Amino acid sequence: MVGHDSTEPQSADERLLSAELSTQHVVPPIRPPGYRLERFLGAGTYGEVWVGIDRNTGRRVAIKFFHARASVDAASLTREVEKLVFLSSDRYVVQLLDVGWDAEPPYYVMDYIEQGSLEDCLSQGGELAVDAAVELFHEIAVGLTHLHNRGVLHCDLKPANVLLDEDHKPRLADFGQARLAHESSPALGTMFYMAPEQADLQALPDARWDVYSLGAILYCMLVGHPPYRNPASIAKVESTTDLEDRLAIYRSSLVDAPRPSEHRLKRGVDRNLADIVDRCLALEPEQRFQSPGEVLEALRVREQTRAARPLLLLGLVVPSILLLLMATSGWWMIRQSVDETQAALSARTIEGNGWAAQFAARNAEERIDQFLASVARSAREESLIQALSRWEEQPEAWQSSRRVLDDPAVNTEQSLLLESAREQLLRSEQRLRLQEWVEQIMARADQPRAASWFVCDSRGLQVAGAFSNTPLHPTIARNFSYRTYFVGGEVDRVKDDGNSFDVEPWGEPREHIAEPHVSAIFSSEATETWKIAFSAPIFDDHQRFLGVVAATVDMGAFVDFENQPDLFVMLVDGRQGPDLGTILEHPVLEDMIDDTGRLNAQVRGMRVPAEWFTHGVTHTDGRLAVLSEESGIEQRWLVSRRPVQRRVDPLDSRDEPSRVETGLWVFALEAASRVQGPVRQLTAQAGRLGALTLTFAALLIVGTWLVMLRAMRETRGLSLVRRGRPRHRPLSLGATMERDDATVDHAQTQ
Repeated sequence: MVGHDSTEPQSADERLLSAELSTQHVVPPIRPPGYRLERFLGAGTYGEVWVGIDRNTGRRVAIKFFHARASVDAASLTREVEKLVFLSSDRYVVQLLDVGWDAEPPYYVMDYIEQGSLEDCLSQGGELAVDAAVELFHEIAVGLTHLHNRGVLHCDLKPANVLLDEDHKPRLADFGQARLAHESSPALGTMFYMAPEQADLQALPDARWDVYSLGAILYCMLVGHPPYRNPASIAKVESTTDLEDRLAIYRSSLVDAPRPSEHRLKRGVDRNLADIVDRCLALEPEQRFQSPGEVLEALRVREQTRAARPLLLLGLVVPSILLLLMATSGWWMIRQSVDETQAALSARTIEGNGWAAQFAARNAEERIDQFLASVARSAREESLIQALSRWEEQPEAWQSSRRVLDDPAVNTEQSLLLESAREQLLRSEQRLRLQEWVEQIMARADQPRAASWFVCDSRGLQVAGAFSNTPLHPTIARNFSYRTYFVGGEVDRVKDDGNSFDVEPWGEPREHIAEPHVSAIFSSEATETWKIAFSAPIFDDHQRFLGVVAATVDMGAFVDFENQPDLFVMLVDGRQGPDLGTILEHPVLEDMIDDTGRLNAQVRGMRVPAEWFTHGVTHTDGRLAVLSEESGIEQRWLVSRRPVQRRVDPLDSRDEPSRVETGLWVFALEAASRVQGPVRQLTAQAGRLGALTLTFAALLIVGTWLVMLRAMRETRGLSLVRRGRPRHRPLSLGATMERDDATVDHAQTQ
């Protein structure tokens, strides 16, 4: 937003006087003959403005009264009236209608512009649209050119001094700082609209000062504030009341600050327009446009360039379309035969690899059936049922400790009470019996090779466990009722949150599986590796739920697949959830286990694309580099897939066993590049031929376009940079101390 501008900062006494004058608007200083005053408009240090009616014509006018307290008032009035008279009849200047030289106080009458100033417009609506800003900027530059052609320099150009008539055309106002070209008296403009060399009491008036102010106005219309103005620069300028110090600080703040660039970020600002702004705002006068006329010429060049764009575009589009048609027709004929060949090869390969996927799926099913049968048998062992029944019937003293272990809040706080309960559990005679049972079953040769065996009680508390490798973290006496191997389903519940899964009052079993179950994959808290668990519920003779027994296997060492150099078979989790697509088994995974027994972090997070579950030919990228010797190369894969099922025994022994989906899938992958090598060679040859054709045609297009561009440049006329122009004599807008209060800065106070 544009803030209120002042010509130069007032002293404390002047600001106090301005405030007093701004409130004394009930009665005008005098009543000029021939005019009827309607209302007070604004006041400043050296005068006040009223809106009135010309009694003879009925025309609404603005009357500015000067306070006759010092000779500076008469000088200011004389200077401003002199310029207004000199510029009478110019439509770009607010017209002077009458002067009361001998009145007390003196006054002059000028046009009343009801639309207000450009500053009012920006204050109400913020920045302008680019087209509207450029149109208004062009009109202001034309008006400023009129002034300069008549030898008048405005020297205080800013949005508050640009009035907008009923047609939204600009009128220049407030010539209190204006100078004739031959004058050498000082004149200071407004901070952040004033060129840096103008902020010098010894500087001579220069037309390029108005050029800088013109660029600052355009910048302000585009971004909403003048260049270089920010809280830091304002604070620096206001840090002193001495005029020369202020001017020096202002000059240095412009030199030291980064060049303004916000206008280049505004949508719709093209490079030519941004260059015009930058050249207007050049800190060195020699690098600036030398006059408003040069600014207008630059705008003309910009419009020519914009108008020529359709012609340039036509010179590129028409040949390009012709080239595209030629290339498309030729390429289409080649691709027809290539696509048909590729489709036939892919279909044959996918069909053949389907047998490999089917064989691997059967292998995985056998392993799953072995584990499910093993945990189901173990869950029916009498020794386990009796030990777990006695565990559930612990004395009340032990049950109190068990409540502590089962409390999620205590578990997370790791309190001394928890440690005491855990120690009591570990020393419990019933737990030691369960631990002995688990270690025995882990060591039995008739059991499938597992990473661990464990038992959880009816509340999900792990009471016994045995591991093939030393666990990194203890899991005994921790609650795992959120795991799918205990609660069922395809996704683990939220951990350690009593409100996130069903928790019945203590003493009653939690929600649990009712039959052997294949768990979702999970990161083991004992070994920090991907695992899958096979679990079975444990019931006593009265069908009271006692807990679960489970065996886990490490992913990567679950099933041994037969792989060929160009064919990879792998096991993938296809169950919906965050682990969808996780690679569980692959021939290279075992090679990526580090010294601690954990998979590489990159491999642990590896997922296959979801489209692999539905498409036979698919893309992948370097994230699955382990799938091929061509590591990191995006390529196409021929994918054959088969679901992995598990055996379900019927309740009636006379019925045949059935099979249900486990959610696991076997993928057989073969790189399409290996299958379609001859086809690729044919495509490459066609591509080289097409590239030669495209290159030749592109050269013709570029040559034609360059000829057109050169012809247009020859007819464009003057460019933005004029050479051989004589330099202007440096001028300086010296300083008169008149400042208008923020209210007087309205267009009518100028």
